[in-house]
Amino acid sequence: MYKQHKKQHFDKSDDPFINLKHVFITYGYHKLVKYYSGFAFIFHTCSMVLEIHYMIKHFSMDLVTKYGGAIMLMNYFLISQIVTVVIEKLYLPELVKIRDLVFWKIDSFGSSVKEQILNDSIKMKRKLYFVWILFAAFGIILLPICGDFDESHLFPKVYETYFGTFGTIFYYFYVSSFPFVLYTSLRIPVFALYGVLQLHVQIILLNHKIRQLSHGLVDIDNVRYQERVSQNLCLCFSQHVALKNWLSKCLKFMKNVMPVYFCLAIICIVIIMFFILNNLVLNTSTHMKLRFFICGICSSVVLYIFSEAGQLLSDDTGGVFQVLMECPWYCWNTKNRKIYTMFLLSAVKPLTVDWGGLILNYNFGNHVFRTCSSYALILYKLRKAK
Repeated sequence: MYKQHKKQHFDKSDDPFINLKHVFITYGYHKLVKYYSGFAFIFHTCSMVLEIHYMIKHFSMDLVTKYGGAIMLMNYFLISQIVTVVIEKLYLPELVKIRDLVFWKIDSFGSSVKEQILNDSIKMKRKLYFVWILFAAFGIILLPICGDFDESHLFPKVYETYFGTFGTIFYYFYVSSFPFVLYTSLRIPVFALYGVLQLHVQIILLNHKIRQLSHGLVDIDNVRYQERVSQNLCLCFSQHVALKNWLSKCLKFMKNVMPVYFCLAIICIVIIMFFILNNLVLNTSTHMKLRFFICGICSSVVLYIFSEAGQLLSDDTGGVFQVLMECPWYCWNTKNRKIYTMFLLSAVKPLTVDWGGLILNYNFGNHVFRTCSSYALILYKLRKAK
């Protein structure tokens, strides 16, 4: 009975968020994209070294406050590229293999459940459409036709100093890579969100199956009824354990990269907020202020995506316990009650992404935003006092 709910391979109908997979996983790990990604990584690393060398050689606080934000954002991009390579080499093949063996098809329990899942995914898709529009607008504003980069980036001055007239070639390659930089900056949070959304679909199916445990005759003395409950209960229990094992591998990756990645991301948010405040009072061009403003919004969106993934994970894994509590366990025999008790113990604690006492959820996102705003305001006041 267990095997009839298993599946060997996913197809498009099994994944309501297939577009996320295509854009950020399938295309992102395409051979040509990886070649370009490697070349862009080397180019921007070399450019970063030149910019830091120039900044050390001509060091001043004005130079740091003027160009430090763009340099930190490029560091975020470089770290993101390294993390995506680690995901592909160490985590992705195993996660996909386990998913294909463990996950249920969304039509395993009829078209009504499938329709419920598809309708449930519409709200999340609308949020994602807003994210794509926002980052597309940011990409358009970064085009050279919307203004130069002399006020916000150090690379035009560096290329002119070190390469002279040939610096124009490097300048336009740098600018042309901005869409890829934005794409890469979204990949890690989207990876986390996509994994949680995959689990979300499976939890809906699992909860539906749990609610069906006692459909039909409810009689403690009926042997067939108790056997059917036992089979379905074992099926749900084993599926829940399999999903937790798959999720634990995802969480292992997230907890490994969380310290470095989140610390860098928080520093970037603080610096971006500081630059927004600092440039509001400076005599800078409108296009530069607009770029920093939208950059700040995009940074907040990246933080929101992580928080959304963490909150959804906690809600889904905690929801299994609530559904189990609704089961008519009092009508089951001793054997089924023992299985039920073990199932309850396995599901009693929601799974979370935590590090150093911090739990990734909406509260974490709000706390980070308030903290970053406070530090940015302190830096701005210190800068203004000088």
